[in-house]
Amino acid sequence: MGQEFWWGVIALAVGTPLLFGSVIVFRRGKTLPSLFQLLGASGLPLIGFFFILYALHFIPGWLLIGKGNLGEAVLSVGALLTIACFPAGFMFCALSNPSTSLSKK
Repeated sequence: MGQEFWWGVIALAVGTPLLFGSVIVFRRGKTLPSLFQLLGASGLPLIGFFFILYALHFIPGWLLIGKGNLGEAVLSVGALLTIACFPAGFMFCALSNPSTSLSKK
């Protein structure tokens, strides 16, 4: 197995618990911050699946060569979702829930 396969396994191992936790939060209260958190948590497993499919040769190499290719687009969207949406959704979920307020005595 190549290096890409193990990168994909690590991304799935980290991203899957985040995704399941975000699904639980979204099912409890369907709010905009929990939707952002769910979208952000879906980015890392997307990247992991992409790496595993590439390592197992389910995605042909010619799709990944050159500027503006499929691989670059999938990785960019996954990274953007993970970096931007998940922390913002997590922060707004924490701030909007009064039971987690730091000022509570």
